[in-house]
Amino acid sequence: MEASTTEVTQEITVALISPALTDLEKTSERQHLSWADIVNRAISLYAFIDGERAAGTKLVLCRSDGSTSALDLM
Repeated sequence: MEASTTEVTQEITVALISPALTDLEKTSERQHLSWADIVNRAISLYAFIDGERAAGTKLVLCRSDGSTSALDLM
């Protein structure tokens, strides 16, 4: 496994609710990623989606069966 070349600029400690911790553990096992990698990706994805939403973009999920649903973040 290759070492990360990203510089750590700040460390934080957070308390996760039980369902979030379970999801984090499952994702880590399934994707073979560290918890930090998953959290960093989640924050970046959220920032991107929130920016698109703020710009007026309608976010739609398209499933493989052809069905769609609007994505609304609170």
